[in-house]
Amino acid sequence: MYIRCKNCGRSVFIFILIITLFLGLFSLKPLKIYGEEIGSVEDFVSRFYEVCLSRQPDETGIVKFSSDLKSGVKTGADIAKEIINSNEFKSRNLSNQDYLIVLYKAFFNRDPDEQGFAIWLDRLNKGSSRNYILSGFINSTEFVNLCRNYNIRAGYLPGTPAEPSAKTQIIGSPIFIQNINQALTILSIYDNPVYCQISQVKKIEERPLGSINNKEWTGLTDGTSVYVDLVKISNMTPSEVIIISIATTLSHEFNHVVNRYNYNKLGPVEIEKLASIQGLNTAINIGAPNYLIDWLQNLIINIYDPQTWWWGTLIPVNG
Repeated sequence: MYIRCKNCGRSVFIFILIITLFLGLFSLKPLKIYGEEIGSVEDFVSRFYEVCLSRQPDETGIVKFSSDLKSGVKTGADIAKEIINSNEFKSRNLSNQDYLIVLYKAFFNRDPDEQGFAIWLDRLNKGSSRNYILSGFINSTEFVNLCRNYNIRAGYLPGTPAEPSAKTQIIGSPIFIQNINQALTILSIYDNPVYCQISQVKKIEERPLGSINNKEWTGLTDGTSVYVDLVKISNMTPSEVIIISIATTLSHEFNHVVNRYNYNKLGPVEIEKLASIQGLNTAINIGAPNYLIDWLQNLIINIYDPQTWWWGTLIPVNG
């Protein structure tokens, strides 16, 4: 195709531009959604075949599954369940460890993290069914976000009581997003009522938080937004319990979101007391170390002490 113009140089430029755009249609890079580079729906399906069945997908299977995902007839959960529950997959007779490694690579497109892997393996070795564990991966926030990146519906598999909120944004560095997802997984397993509260949270965002009256804050709530200071948590917490500390912080802040309409009625002290009690219960449920539990208990015992909280002398010593 050639476009004639009075200016020859301009005509050549337009010709080159049209050819470049035309060729570009066939050489588009993967889309970027939510800050992550992704491939095609066929890549999503292929990974499940390669990781779960240890083979390349057959043409009939990949065409059918990809078409169903694109049209919305099936969800990511449907495809995953069909492959994981197939006789071909079951015939591999994987150990609990190998089963979990497959789930991590298939559902999260990554290797297992040490803390999360240990929790899931402990559940399996203590008698939890593989279908229950599968539901935990399918219903996780991390898998929901992965499916978003492929522009497909994640779906849901019964087995854990709460369906994650697909509307909750997790904003921050890659390590922050990974740590938040791991903390949410722990809550979904060990403190599901608290995990259900995420349905009222619009976003969880990484943000540096200062100190007020020489008190360091690792979490903060503003309406339906939760802010977490990962750097501060990392500096204040031993590495082996960072995820547990994040989960406890999320529990505390989720309670603030749930009780946001009761602030004027109850006042800051009682609101903080409710959140602290929920945080303590979560810490106990998820197996937090004794020193963290003791610290939380001490906060609750001294909740009315004006030196304990940022509001200082605004609170009478006797409540």
